[in-house]
Amino acid sequence: MASKKYALMLGLMGLFSSAAFAQQMQNDASYDWRDSSKISTKLLPQQSEFLNNQYPYPAKPRNMWELGIHGGSSFIVGDVSPRVLSSVGGGVSLRKALSHTFSLRGQYNGAIMTGLDWRPRFGSQIPGNVVNDPWRRNYPNTPFVANYKTKMHQLAVDVVASLNAASHYRGNPKTNVYVFAGYTYSAFDVDVEALNQQNRPYTFPAGTFVGDRHDIRERIKGIVDFHNGGYESNAGVLNGQRDNQLPFHFSSSNWLFRHGASAGGGISWKLSNKVNIGLEQRFSYIFNGDDIDGINLGRSSDMISYTSGRININLGSPAKRVQPLWWLNPNNFIYNEINRPQHMKLPTPVLPDADGDGVTDQFDMEPNTPAGVPVDVRGVARDTDGDGVPDYKDKELLTPQKCFPVDADGVGNCPEPACCT
Repeated sequence: MASKKYALMLGLMGLFSSAAFAQQMQNDASYDWRDSSKISTKLLPQQSEFLNNQYPYPAKPRNMWELGIHGGSSFIVGDVSPRVLSSVGGGVSLRKALSHTFSLRGQYNGAIMTGLDWRPRFGSQIPGNVVNDPWRRNYPNTPFVANYKTKMHQLAVDVVASLNAASHYRGNPKTNVYVFAGYTYSAFDVDVEALNQQNRPYTFPAGTFVGDRHDIRERIKGIVDFHNGGYESNAGVLNGQRDNQLPFHFSSSNWLFRHGASAGGGISWKLSNKVNIGLEQRFSYIFNGDDIDGINLGRSSDMISYTSGRININLGSPAKRVQPLWWLNPNNFIYNEINRPQHMKLPTPVLPDADGDGVTDQFDMEPNTPAGVPVDVRGVARDTDGDGVPDYKDKELLTPQKCFPVDADGVGNCPEPACCT
């Protein structure tokens, strides 16, 4: 009874192990490559040729779009020290795989960024072609402290390259490590706090700019009122053209429109086949954008740093689409097919048998048996009575053992009975 019990337990364990292995294989492949419902109409001819072994490559399946929601710290890297903790951004994105490595992503970024410098400057340092500059107008020979509050709306198109989708040593990735580069078009509303509540320039008493930058900035915050109607002045703009890079005239004169380029990288962690979370760092270089931090000193353009946390959701029915391709290892089909062939047309094996006795040469202990001679499982000519003379030569097929040894014809050495003499 106990032995039957253990046999049943072992059988169930084997069944569960087989099921788990099959499930793992299916998870590694992530989709059934024979399922044509996930193939677009355009690629169905290729899929048909593949299934009929007329073409070596399966068709690329339809894959889901990825909707991203992001938020984090967005600040300007320029001539004025940013106030990182009070500079925030966020937005949405939509990403589509072009292949297992490359994808295309459209993204909207919105941000409110502030900055406060610690160095005193003079209006005479501002170039003359910066039109309507409040620093040069209000502080021609007295010190001011540059500051800004910049509102941004940005559209970006990125080409994303996933670095770890393909692997020869594992199944589908659990993380997505990627880099990207792209084009941006941004709108900026840049304001500065240049005048006090009496609409007069700020004055900074002696000792304001003594000590380390942290102490200096704390003193400045006690002098400059950023809260009660703060950031009352539009920042100056090079040549005074705020919407000169917009294809049409914008109704508000407070906005700057600038082209730019962006680059960065990130990593995402897969939570399920539908959801993943990630971290990303983006740098946007703004062309002709030295004035988005509230001051234009005629130097290089400003840059925007955006560090964000992201939650990404795959859009689409799993009955018609697979996961985004950067979550699928393109080598899955190859290795699963090598391990458990389901598509390969394997030829009928042909094993050599030189003497044609039905036992292949690899196992034939007598590879030169004459044609038509019966043999045993080792390919050796049959010897029924075991006298050492094969049947096809034996003239006495059933020689008794007491008559051994026999002659070359298989005849024993026993004398003939008296009755036969």
